[in-house]
Amino acid sequence: MKKLLSIFFVSMFVFVGCAQKTSTTPTDTSEKQPEVSQKSAGSNVVMIADFSFAPKTITVNSGDTVVWRHWDVAAHDVVSPGLFKSPILERGKVFSFKFEKAGTYEYYCGIHPSMRGVVVVK
Repeated sequence: MKKLLSIFFVSMFVFVGCAQKTSTTPTDTSEKQPEVSQKSAGSNVVMIADFSFAPKTITVNSGDTVVWRHWDVAAHDVVSPGLFKSPILERGKVFSFKFEKAGTYEYYCGIHPSMRGVVVVK
């Protein structure tokens, strides 16, 4: 019995010693957030990330379209009372609105009302 047990343990050590090593170094699998930019391919972009709008204030010309790009982990929407209300946006989705008249338009996230921004239309 001792001989059988010894052969078993020696076999296990050989098997474990020959096993392929795997890396224990963690790898970064998180997505990189895109760079925040007001102008992107001719449109005015507001990023939704880290429970905020960036930039908080954006200035556009009358007739311009503003695009809100959602890049946060939580769902958000974009609301400007009497003007527009987006659907609830999940990560990777966009909402756009064309501003026809000059003025200052405040907006917020209906889910997280402390998230606020302003569109100034010249």
